[in-house]
This record gives sequence, structure tokens and C-alpha cells, in this order.
Amino acid sequence: MLRIPSLYLTHCQSGPMNKQKLLKLIFQMCYSEYYAVNRSGTVRQYFDRFCVHRKHCLDRGIDESCQTLEQLDKGIQKTFFKYHHSKPSRKTLMHSRFCCCETDRCNNFDSKMAFDKFGITSTSQPLPSIFHVILTPLAYLILSFCIQ
Repeated sequence: MLRIPSLYLTHCQSGPMNKQKLLKLIFQMCYSEYYAVNRSGTVRQYFDRFCVHRKHCLDRGIDESCQTLEQLDKGIQKTFFKYHHSKPSRKTLMHSRFCCCETDRCNNFDSKMAFDKFGITSTSQPLPSIFHVILTPLAYLILSFCIQ
């Protein structure tokens, strides 16, 4: 008997659910990863989430109870350190959390949860205004044409 979570039955935004779409959804899981890296005293936090094939979660030993990198097998750990874009090392990796869920429950990790679980507070840098990002360079470009 194949269990179909209610998320799949309500995931019909792109029209009626046909057999192919349903099978694709049945074999997908929500994956999320969180890790904190200490770079010269500055802690950077990374969080990502996306859909993966159920087999990827099972093969890596990641499930709804969430695992740390240390709980995963040595091959997965080696791959994480070798190929990950942030290039963390064992010395700089402070905390990690990897989850696979049948619903988007494991996607709800936020800064409050990072503080509660790991004691890490987050600060955000204010984004530059549109004036500084677009209008200032545009003004310099226009002035450079006017001066020539």
C-alpha cells in the first residue's frame, strides 16, 4: 500500500493532477539544510531547501528527525566539505542540520530556532537603497557622456 501525504493531494496549482504528476510528487521529499560556519570570528549561517527524490534522502540516511553532518556517513561528510560552495572545513563548521520530510515541515527553520537550538543570533545587513545601487552609477554614466 502506497501512502500519499495530504500535501500531494492539495498540490494541484498547475491544473488537474494526472498520473505522471502524482507519481513525480510521491517520489519527492522536501530537503533542507542549515549550517553555521565561523570565518575569522564571524559566524555565517546558510540555509537551503528544495525538493529531492526520496531515494537521495534514504541513501544518505537523512530523515524527518534531522541529522547533523557528524551523524551522516563518512562519504557524505567528505563530499560536503569537498564540493560545497561555502568551502567549510571541519574546524570552521560550528553547527549543521539536514532534514528530509514528506511535507514542508522541515522548511520552517528560522533565526529563532537557530538561537534556541545552537545559541546563534543573527543580524542582517540593511540592503542598499535603489539610489545607491542603480541611480548613482547611472548618474555617473550620464555625466561621463556629457563631459566628453
